[in-house]
Amino acid sequence: MIPTWAERQRLLGFCADDVQKLAIAQSTYNSPYAQMVKKLFTDLYGVRLVEIAFEVAPEEIGLIDSSGQPVLTAEQQDCFERNRAKLEAATPNKPLTPQVILAEALENGSFTLTPTQTALLEKETKKLHDNAATQLAQADMVFLAGNASDVPPDFYDKSPHPKTKIRKNPLYIRPDIDRNIVAYAGKKDLPMLGVCYGAQMMAITGFGDDSKKGAWLIQDIPDHGHTKNKDTKTHIKPMYGGVTRKVTAAFVDNGEYITAITGKSKNPFIHSDAVQPIKVTSGTNLHALIRTAFPNMHYTADQTIEIVEYHSHHQALKWDSIDPDKGLHIAAWSEERFVEAVEAGRDANGNKLATFMLGTQVHPEVGVAMPPAWLEDARKGHKISATGGLTQSFAEAMIYTSIFLNKWQKAGFNRQDAPTYSELVAFEEQFMELPPIQQEALGTDNPAIIHYVAQQLNLTPKLRTSSGKPKPQTP
Repeated sequence: MIPTWAERQRLLGFCADDVQKLAIAQSTYNSPYAQMVKKLFTDLYGVRLVEIAFEVAPEEIGLIDSSGQPVLTAEQQDCFERNRAKLEAATPNKPLTPQVILAEALENGSFTLTPTQTALLEKETKKLHDNAATQLAQADMVFLAGNASDVPPDFYDKSPHPKTKIRKNPLYIRPDIDRNIVAYAGKKDLPMLGVCYGAQMMAITGFGDDSKKGAWLIQDIPDHGHTKNKDTKTHIKPMYGGVTRKVTAAFVDNGEYITAITGKSKNPFIHSDAVQPIKVTSGTNLHALIRTAFPNMHYTADQTIEIVEYHSHHQALKWDSIDPDKGLHIAAWSEERFVEAVEAGRDANGNKLATFMLGTQVHPEVGVAMPPAWLEDARKGHKISATGGLTQSFAEAMIYTSIFLNKWQKAGFNRQDAPTYSELVAFEEQFMELPPIQQEALGTDNPAIIHYVAQQLNLTPKLRTSSGKPKPQTP
């Protein structure tokens, strides 16, 4: 029996006030997706959003004065005017500010900074990294959003493909900031969700552990030869063009993986009835997340749901670069062996890489933009919607894991000894099968589920001082 969200709150002994004490960090990204993340975590659950800046303002290195006008050398001014003319020709009806023109000049690589500006840039870059560290120290969870540009190929020791989107603006340092964010989250074992580019960054950086690195990307899916395959056109088209698709589907669990068996596409952009089924690996955190999202489903072919998938990427993680022996696991994939989700779990020796670090190519945050009735249907378990039906469950999995880890530590246990999210869900199912009197007995010292998990793992909490802080045990 899988507990509902309300039952999980009871098992762990928390309420809305506990959730509102949490903070989630994400790179500041001025896009509709960032607003959706805020709506999902802050507006729906009250989690505080901590935003991390990743671009130096041109004002900080003297390129723009206090009145908003450019301050440039003759050579820079010439470059500025060339780019103004280029933008005016491309977008004749769009108003152009000095900041927009300067950003274009910096992006195309023809704009050269002076030694003074370069020195100021180094100083401001350090400030951004220091600020990121300060902001992360406040966070209980991390969301790594998508990106219009790609992970730099030198992050995975490859040369860039002609279609790889690499930012040339020296004021833009998001990839470096994000790499440090992943490293921090991995070191602290913070629940983390990466979407699209964010999922790729997490895998490429070994989920923050340099010894686990090795994943790399197919840098352009169409150029990889897949568009020549009729069976993959319906998959590539929505991925490459950023198309939302809505299909009728059923989840079927055969013990090894869940298959989302899809029917006729309802999206006019897909000119075929053959929509690719997605398989979710049993035992993964994503598998557990789906099962907790729909506790009343039995995963049989006669149960149908509606799914909205949103893809907007032209790259994909290379299948055979994800090494399960290192603790990196493919959590979901398509029939043509595109990695749809990847996560950190246990390595070949049983060592835990992370409690909950999941990356997905699908945008779950898009679900908050769906009609409220869809989300209401999603909670009922049978007909669901949006990347949709899972949208709130992604948030709840992170919130629940964060509170569990905080209470786990408060009870005197190490985070490293905590179960992974999928293992925790399995323990919850076992707990729910116990007679009520046994459940109540387990909740006398710690929240019930923590006491039960520790008991099952044969763990003893550290001794504690009178102040409540853990005290090292003597040999």
